[in-house]
Amino acid sequence: MSNAGGRFAIDYPNVPGLYAGFRPSDIVRRGTPDGDIVMLRESRFDLSKGLLHKRWTFVTPDGRLVERPSTVKLYTPDRLAALVASVGFAEARVFGGVDGRAIALDSPRCIVVAQRPERA
Repeated sequence: MSNAGGRFAIDYPNVPGLYAGFRPSDIVRRGTPDGDIVMLRESRFDLSKGLLHKRWTFVTPDGRLVERPSTVKLYTPDRLAALVASVGFAEARVFGGVDGRAIALDSPRCIVVAQRPERA
């Protein structure tokens, strides 16, 4: 009896591109029906642990400040493909976008697609 193999996909930041185009801070203003929201993002790498730490500060239309931290573990495209393979998926393919483009330094995303081998 044969079971069809499952498929797996992960959409992740393109870490080499993050390194190449790193901006330690950014300010964005977005209009909402209630007024503008201003967002400040401050980022720093912890290269010894492979982490990207961010602090997000939002200024709401009524003037309130809201702060939120975030941390992302950084995996290069080859490492993501190896992790997917290490849990039993095969034929891992790496793309630079949802349009199927090849991964490159300037790719916005790192998308890994793999399939679980069929079992007998």
